[in-house]
Amino acid sequence: MLKASLWTGVLLPFWIVATVAGAERNHPTILRRRNEMTRYMNLHANPCKDFYEFACGSWEQPYVQTRYEQPILKNMEIYLRTKVDHDLRNMLQEQTKLEDGLNGRKLKDFYISCTTAERNGVAQQEYFSQMIEKHGGFPAIPGSNWYMQSNNYNWPDVVGTLRFQYGLNILVGVKIDVNYLYPFEDSVYLGEPDTFIPPELCSAEGTNKTDLRSEVYAVIENEVAENLSMWLTLDMDKAQVIAADLVAFEFKLCSGIKRWDISQLAVNSSYNSDIRKTLYDFTYQFGYKIDFVAATFGTQIQKPVFMANEAYFKQLVKTLESTNKTTIANYIMYQTLAYLSLPHKDQPSNRALFCLEKAKRYFPKFLGEMYFRNYVSVAARDDVVNMFDKLKESLRQSLQHPWIKEHTRRIAEGKLAEMHLAFPYYGKMETSSININRADYWHNFDILMKDRQEAQFQRIFPPPHPNQFDQVESYETNIYYRSQHTRFEMGWGLLQEPLYHTQYPNSMRYAAIGQKLSALLASAFDDLAWSTSPNGVLNWDQTTATEYRNRSACFRQQISNYLYNEPALFVNTTLLRQIVAQSAGLNLAFNAYLHWLSFQQPADDREMLLGETLPEFNFTNTQLFFIAFAQMHCSADDVVSRRSSAKGAARTLSPLERHTIERYMVNGPLRNFNEFARDFGCAIGVEMNPPDKCVIY
Repeated sequence: MLKASLWTGVLLPFWIVATVAGAERNHPTILRRRNEMTRYMNLHANPCKDFYEFACGSWEQPYVQTRYEQPILKNMEIYLRTKVDHDLRNMLQEQTKLEDGLNGRKLKDFYISCTTAERNGVAQQEYFSQMIEKHGGFPAIPGSNWYMQSNNYNWPDVVGTLRFQYGLNILVGVKIDVNYLYPFEDSVYLGEPDTFIPPELCSAEGTNKTDLRSEVYAVIENEVAENLSMWLTLDMDKAQVIAADLVAFEFKLCSGIKRWDISQLAVNSSYNSDIRKTLYDFTYQFGYKIDFVAATFGTQIQKPVFMANEAYFKQLVKTLESTNKTTIANYIMYQTLAYLSLPHKDQPSNRALFCLEKAKRYFPKFLGEMYFRNYVSVAARDDVVNMFDKLKESLRQSLQHPWIKEHTRRIAEGKLAEMHLAFPYYGKMETSSININRADYWHNFDILMKDRQEAQFQRIFPPPHPNQFDQVESYETNIYYRSQHTRFEMGWGLLQEPLYHTQYPNSMRYAAIGQKLSALLASAFDDLAWSTSPNGVLNWDQTTATEYRNRSACFRQQISNYLYNEPALFVNTTLLRQIVAQSAGLNLAFNAYLHWLSFQQPADDREMLLGETLPEFNFTNTQLFFIAFAQMHCSADDVVSRRSSAKGAARTLSPLERHTIERYMVNGPLRNFNEFARDFGCAIGVEMNPPDKCVIY
């Protein structure tokens, strides 16, 4: 039995001695989760000083980073995703069952064709040769007569054809999405392309922080050279020269990229909702130096077109003008073959995950239906939908705070009332007409890419068709908010151990799934969401807006002091929004849990409260809530950063060195929450109970 005496200075009120109370509390699921939670905790730590250390202090899991497979226990999000992927691979590797039907058989045949395809074999070489011949050639090929035809080479035509047929985003990025100001209309967004330089490096900020001569680019350059050598039978010396040109070319492109979400266009000052621009308009805007019609779809479209990143296209023009046609053609064809190729590090585990991702992309509905049929519990859906209603009520109560003016409150309450939670559901599906050959991966891949692109283009070419590929599927481990429909969509993959089980006490279910839903609810009422609506009307009055921003500034100053011991150094607005939502989500979920508890009869019944704890886990139901919340955010990143800061030497870290963003995502919301301090007996003024607190909802 865990002993509270392992940490001192804490008085636990209303102590519940957790003894076994019936068969349900001895359920293997409950006992397994109790053992896991115990193993992650550091009971020698003082929860009033550092609750993250108390709840996650023993979360030390070694992990190896690879391109296609994430470490299982890096954090809970990766754990769940890896667990679902494991289940999906097991399903796809099984013999076809009667209930799989013809669609399931085609899905499994494709997966088998992918896992058994020979990397750089004869079939791949033949397919690559056809792609090169059809799409402008590859100057890097030894003995190529590309220079004889280079005068006719037109890069916009090449990238436009590759996009139209296969969905490749080379040099010009194109995304078909809803119009965020008029959400019942699809639009086209021009933005940054796909790159082989990782997103964290490929941006204006990333290129300013790094140098092409740094080790990280040497690794990228070497991978490009190895690919060129294998695909084109080049010697490594020549491959290295070409690779250096390609990396330098893309590095220049990256310097113009500012990464942000398309939905942020709604508040971008350069986004003019009164002007419906066309591809021709943007061609004219850039002095005909980029033919946007040719580089996108090869034909004009009637849907509105928006430019998400004007700075990138200015940089693209500048880079193309200073680059010879040979390098441009080499870059386009390298990106094409890199997209088509099997994994660079082609180990069996990498190949299996690679093929699973292809199955998700090209057979999302069939794979989703198969997962739904094998793993979904209807009881879990009913439980979470009921929880969602209580979370909405908790937020509605929070909207009564006097800092929110009456007119704004009425708008918010109306929006909240329309919000609902949906899960993927699969009725009878049409049989796919695509012919899959389990012995010919390249044939399968080619027709699937074309089929997906045809479905995407049906959204913008008449007659319009609904989007079939970007919907939430059952195997996903995320929750999405569709603002245009005031709908929350949850993947069934989130409702699994260790995050969720119907056998868990409500205290744990509200702390995990409830807090996730509440954080997303709160984000639907943050400054960005308040400031925009489908009809373009400002949703809040100036007094409420000012009060919200002042409260948000409190969080910014608090996190800045926590990380840097300076109140004005933290400027990451995207992360600030996440922090505000995290804190509000904790408050709303806890209050919703107490609301549920108050309706149990009798509310103070010892047996009922005992059922809200874990056996031989000496914490009250509300303390268990906070522990479950914290452990949902345990992270190996925090462990690694602390280890690396010590540089191999055993030493005691200073207080500021222990202040990581991973810790703040737990400690920050808790130290702003009076109920937490009361439950763990934290005196005012200690680290986890500061006198000045930041609260919005």
